[in-house]
Amino acid sequence: ARPWAAAREPQDHDVPLILYRDANAWCPFSHRVFFWLEERGLRYRTERIHLQGDPREPPKQAWYLRDISPRGSVPALRIRDEILLESLDILQRIDREFPLDEARRNACASDWARSVVGNSGAFDTDCDEWLHNLDTNREDRLFSQSRAKLKWLEETLG
Repeated sequence: ARPWAAAREPQDHDVPLILYRDANAWCPFSHRVFFWLEERGLRYRTERIHLQGDPREPPKQAWYLRDISPRGSVPALRIRDEILLESLDILQRIDREFPLDEARRNACASDWARSVVGNSGAFDTDCDEWLHNLDTNREDRLFSQSRAKLKWLEETLG
């Protein structure tokens, strides 16, 4: 088993792929596209886009709004010279361009794969109560819940 997100520099003979995702890994839609690319072992570049979900975060990159996504949404994927802006469209296109062989298709249908993809939304930090908590009485319980989610992810991905 290879580690998730292992460094794999794109090669000259690869189909050029650039994943535009949120800089802080808050977006569950970006997670899904990331998991899809990783499952296939594709080599791709990543550009991290500031979403300004936190006032301390730098402004969204002007080139991204101008050249990639006028709405500023993520994820986006550049395949060759084409840009796809909706996560479902991206997943379907990846399936068409980079189909899985039967062994990998069976692995993707496994309970483990369904669990990872299905739970990717649990790591949307916009919805994490602990990160947005202002009530000191709830701090310990919410912190424990967040740690349990991360422990699950770490154990699942191995």
